[in-house]
Amino acid sequence: MSLRISLVLIILVSYVGIATAWFIKNPPFASGDEDDLPFFYTLSPDDIRKITVKSAGRSETFTATFTEDGGSVWYFEEPADIPVNFDRWGGITFLLGGPKTQRVIAESFDDPVRYGFDKPTVEISLTLRDGSQRALKLGSATPDGAAHYAQMQGFPQLVLVDQTWGEVLARLVNEPPLPLWYYTFDVAKAYEVVFYVDNDVVRAVSRAEEDSPWVLCDLPIVGNPCNGTGTADAARINEVLEVIAHPQFTRVEKVARTIEEAKHPDYGLDLAAPYLTIRIENVRPNGVTEVTLTSLTLGKLTPDGNEMYVLANEQPTVARVQAGWGTRVKSIFDEDLTPRS
Repeated sequence: MSLRISLVLIILVSYVGIATAWFIKNPPFASGDEDDLPFFYTLSPDDIRKITVKSAGRSETFTATFTEDGGSVWYFEEPADIPVNFDRWGGITFLLGGPKTQRVIAESFDDPVRYGFDKPTVEISLTLRDGSQRALKLGSATPDGAAHYAQMQGFPQLVLVDQTWGEVLARLVNEPPLPLWYYTFDVAKAYEVVFYVDNDVVRAVSRAEEDSPWVLCDLPIVGNPCNGTGTADAARINEVLEVIAHPQFTRVEKVARTIEEAKHPDYGLDLAAPYLTIRIENVRPNGVTEVTLTSLTLGKLTPDGNEMYVLANEQPTVARVQAGWGTRVKSIFDEDLTPRS
């Protein structure tokens, strides 16, 4: 019996709405004499070419590539050639175009430690079209928590910037805006792996609890996760999951309009292609179990043989992975997962 489990994605609430609201309330001003500009700077979003954000000891850098129609696509510097999640990214360049202050605290100051600039909450560096740079530090939060002390490189003023503005930018580091197809997962939270060929289940393994033994599921599969009577080799399952959990994505080949369009035989990504799903369970602080399903379709090798076409998480983006990694995952479909004698 043909079976394919639909992908379940639980998406955390985005701050895009906050970003949009901030832009509407504080739109960037037109370019003009710097003496007439509001505090810090006012930039056109189209002038921003590179963004680096640091927070809590972590850093992310994003670069822009401009398309023939005048649009732009933002990419992570690392992992290279991976575009940002557009839904998460929307409004970010407008926010960075002009962080208006609530008020100036002092025209100059000589005690940066007092305001937290020795250990900034967020540091932002922008590279512009002409190669010039702007750098901004957010220090400690104010006693009421409504704002951050802030200072821009080259400006002596101590000012307040809305706390929400800093939160939105810090989230780019704390929760990087990776595209929905770019996955990774904690092997310890995997509870089921199902393998398909020609759109039929050919094998499956599961466990009831994190410390429970892995079993070979009976076919056709029943239960969620699936039930089984055969014994599986736990060490071997963990080895397999470690491979699958860390995909070696290299670049995007094509962004299709629909997943059906992306499943093209030219890439070897039709319904006959090897396909797998991994059930992930996480217990939230409130005790609710969050269940997500990661999926991967393995296609053909690229003409030069160095990469493989794949689809991940049922997203309409044809991506490439390193050929060695893709070939290794394909081999798992035929690997013996029973205990070694």
